[in-house]
Order: sequence, then structure tokens, then C-alpha cells
Amino acid sequence: MKVNINRTNTVKGYATRDITNIEVEEYTEIVICLKIRLETLEEKNKEYKKSDDERLKKFIPNTESEIKKLTKIIEILQ
Repeated sequence: MKVNINRTNTVKGYATRDITNIEVEEYTEIVICLKIRLETLEEKNKEYKKSDDERLKKFIPNTESEIKKLTKIIEILQ
């Protein structure tokens, strides 16, 4: 697998990344890792919502945003 960072193309201020020469096994591993991360974030978000600690509740919007982004990425990859 090779990752090329194209600094001339930017999306929301970030250089784009192109993944090339990826094998099926690596692709599968990437998708599995993303799904595991998504599950972890969903569990954390539930814990934050159940918590009485206001400091933890501040993490809810960021966590929900990250969950949406990961969900979109997984849908694109599948």
C-alpha cells in the first residue's frame, strides 16, 4: 500500500491523500479497523450521555461528529 499526499489539492484546508497499490487483505483490514473504531466511539458516546459529569457531556458533539464522518467513510469503502 502506498499513500500519496497531494498538497496541491486541498479539501477544507487539508491536503488530499490518495491510497494506491492496496491489496484486498489490506483493504479488509482498514474497513475492520474503522468499524471497530466506530463501535468504540458509539459506546463512549453512550457513556457520555449517561454520565452526570458535565465535563464528559462536552465531548458529545465532537464524538457524534466523528461518528458521522466514520459512518460516511465506511459506506464509501463498502
